[in-house]
Amino acid sequence: MFSFNYRATSPSGEPITSRVEAKSADDAWEQLQRKGYFEIELLDDENSAIKLDDHASVQRLKMSAKVELSLRQQDTLVGRILWSLRQSRNVMIWLPLLLGFVYYVFNNEWASIDVVISGGLLALYLAWFVWATIPSVLYWQAQEASAWCRWGEVERWMHWLARWKRWFNIPFPEHELLFRTATAMAGQGRLSEALRLVEGLANSNELAPGFYQTRLASLFFATKYYTRALQLQQEARTINPSASATIDLAFTMAKWIGDYQTARTLLDEIEIEKISPLAKIFVFYARGIVAIDLKEYDVASRFLEDALILGKNHFGTPLMKTVMAGALAYYGLGLAGLGRPSDAKRFFDLAKPLLEACKDTQLLAQCEAAQNKG
Repeated sequence: MFSFNYRATSPSGEPITSRVEAKSADDAWEQLQRKGYFEIELLDDENSAIKLDDHASVQRLKMSAKVELSLRQQDTLVGRILWSLRQSRNVMIWLPLLLGFVYYVFNNEWASIDVVISGGLLALYLAWFVWATIPSVLYWQAQEASAWCRWGEVERWMHWLARWKRWFNIPFPEHELLFRTATAMAGQGRLSEALRLVEGLANSNELAPGFYQTRLASLFFATKYYTRALQLQQEARTINPSASATIDLAFTMAKWIGDYQTARTLLDEIEIEKISPLAKIFVFYARGIVAIDLKEYDVASRFLEDALILGKNHFGTPLMKTVMAGALAYYGLGLAGLGRPSDAKRFFDLAKPLLEACKDTQLLAQCEAAQNKG
């Protein structure tokens, strides 16, 4: 069972952001529809939803769906830390302590027991906040390094996070530690070692059906063995024929395999109104790639522009940086095809640093060819 975040309009016309428990994204959608909700927007798929039988995952239930959505919209590390400090449960602690400390200081009561108590408690709270924030910082740094394919750095950050989990028993998913560490190993050419690290998860009852194959594919993407990654995504879709599995497969077909007809067929299966905003980015991005191949540059530009608009709040998010860089480059290809080389170059230049870092030589060559032609 999962708990899916959603936004919708209630039968009485009231906008609602909440959660619904369901066996799948389709089940969640159908439940909301039966209750009379409309303008439904699921904010999760089976991969991002809360797993109700996972101790680490259910920790997210401590915050409301509306608060969690607000957190997701913070696309920088500093923004997330400040967001956390601004939450009422934290403000109610540190603000009175800070005001008390400032009051005593401005009244020259440096030696009073009150300033010592308020200052000490404030320092103690800030020390706790730093301690509690460190796992998020370590994970963010690992994701940021991963976006730039700095695999050795990813591995170091994940080792530190593993130590923190071991020392303080924090509720961080073990499978995420293992898969992200293994992906970093694979990216450094240590694929055999990486596969051994995660092989024990193959039959884990804690992972959703198809999840192991989906995450295992990331090891082969890191090593640029796209055919094997595709096979794993096909296995994942066979085990769990969900919309997210279909989108993953369609995107790989379009971006890395070049089987545009199969990609289009798979994308046609997607009910766009039932998927999350993040999933829509991949659908529009993949459709844009297919249209570029068909030289339908006006269609490609519209799809890619839709992807970029939906992703405007994710350009600073590590997990989406590489995706958005690729979408920028393909949008440039669409503009170049429409005879707008100067506009195209602007988007190529925005995408180039990350594409070079991740050695996306095929897309870089396409961009260069379009510029030379222009």
